[in-house]
This record gives sequence, structure tokens and C-alpha cells, in this order.
Amino acid sequence: MEKRKQKLKYYPSQAAFVVGEEVVTGYPSGCPRNILFASYGIRTESIPEVYQTVGAMNELRHQADLLADSSIVEAEAEVPVRGPIYGSDTVEYSGRIDFWVTHEDGTEVPHECKATVSRAGFQSMKRNAAPKVNHLAQLVSYMLQTETQDAQLVYGYYQYPWSIDHDAPNLECTDSVTFDVRIEDSGTITVGGKPTIYTAQDQLKHMQLAVKTLTENKLTNRPASENAWSNPCNLCPFSNTCDKVDAGLTDLEEILMSAEEDITKVEEREPKIFRPKRRPKK
Repeated sequence: MEKRKQKLKYYPSQAAFVVGEEVVTGYPSGCPRNILFASYGIRTESIPEVYQTVGAMNELRHQADLLADSSIVEAEAEVPVRGPIYGSDTVEYSGRIDFWVTHEDGTEVPHECKATVSRAGFQSMKRNAAPKVNHLAQLVSYMLQTETQDAQLVYGYYQYPWSIDHDAPNLECTDSVTFDVRIEDSGTITVGGKPTIYTAQDQLKHMQLAVKTLTENKLTNRPASENAWSNPCNLCPFSNTCDKVDAGLTDLEEILMSAEEDITKVEEREPKIFRPKRRPKK
């Protein structure tokens, strides 16, 4: 049997926090097991097309705002972030910051853009003045790699206004919110000047746990959910494989074969199409 080839890379989209001994994440991508599977090319794209669309639209919207700001000297888009993970000379950090913004006073601030079509999720973020935990971890990982202390996380909410004469919806941004993120000298991460429960060390520990997982090929425990209502395992295609691992499966090749079977089952399902509910007629 041909030996599997592994890519030793850590992607910011995989970022999460490690608090105590637990990985805290809202998405399956933050789980070290998922990171290990992805390193062997066993991964599934679970991002609906609508989110790819609004994501691109939101970046263009934010770029226009940056160009209109007279205090900004330059706003470079899609800036590569590379280099070895801190504490490792074998695993490479591989990502792109949406915008690297330079102000007149010389201050350089990375900006990361996110978009959503979920009104409930967006309103919850605004109400709680807190971004999604994985998005925060992703931005903090950029900050650690580029050694910056301040950054911004920019969200756009996109609605589907229905045309009277057409059934097809037209996307438009109807609300947005920007979170100012800072890593204090103590390592505490603040959002809008208020401390969060996470620290820069918590994110660094996740990167180092990923390094250990990738280099030693050892699966750690399943992650903790961000809260009682968001368990990343509920959305993960590898739940069946992880059940086997928790039951005692330890052979790496068998684990990877099982993960491939999980992916095949997901790909064979009929894809779900996002269809927003039509507004009731008045």
C-alpha cells in the first residue's frame, strides 16, 4: 500500500482556543482530529455557496469603506502570512489576511471580514458585542504570526429582498458591525475594550496542540463546544470515525480509511440548497 503523503500546515481557518486542557471551538475545523484528517487530504468543503458569495461581497464593501477613509494611507488586500509556527520548525503557518491597513501615523492593523445571512446569529453578536469564537481565534492567530497588537473583525449581514416580479432574491448588505480586537500586554484578548475569557496564550496553545497532532499523528479528545447550544461534533462529517476512536480504534491507517468513508457518505448525499423563507404578503 502506498504511503500517504501529509502536509504539515496550520491554516488560520482551523484556529480555536485551548482553555485549560480543552479545545474550545464552534466549528469542526478547530478540532485537532479534523486538522489531522485535513493534513492527509481528507476534508470536505462544508461552506454553502451563498456564504462564499456574501463573503466576496463583504470584502468589496469593506474595501470601498477603507478607500474612502482619508486617515488610511494604504489598504493591501489578500496579504499572505507564512512562516513556521512559534515553537516549531516543521509545521508551517499558511494564511491570507483580508486587508493589511496602514494609517497616516504609521500604525498597521490587520482587518478580517466575515459575512452572514443569519439574522439571529448576527443580532446575537451585536447584542452580546462578541464575535464568533473561531473568527476571533483566526484573527488572533494572524496577530500572533504578524506580531501586531490591534486588529479589526468586520461583519456584514446580508438579506434576501424579494422582487415583486421575480422569484430570484437579490443579496444586499443591510447591517454591519466592526469589532476592535486587541491583545493586551498581559495576553488578555479584549473586544471593544472589554476583556474576553480568552488569551493569546490560549490561541498559541491551540497552534502548538495542532503541531503535536500533526507531527505525532496522535488524536486528542474531542473539543468542547463554544456553549451548550453549539457542539461542533453535531456538524462534523467525522463523527462516526471519532466514535470508533473513542471506542478504542488506534491504528492510524484504519482511522484514515474510516474518515475517507465518512467523507464519501457526505459527498453522496443530495446537496442542501439554501432557500430563504419568503416574506408573507401584506
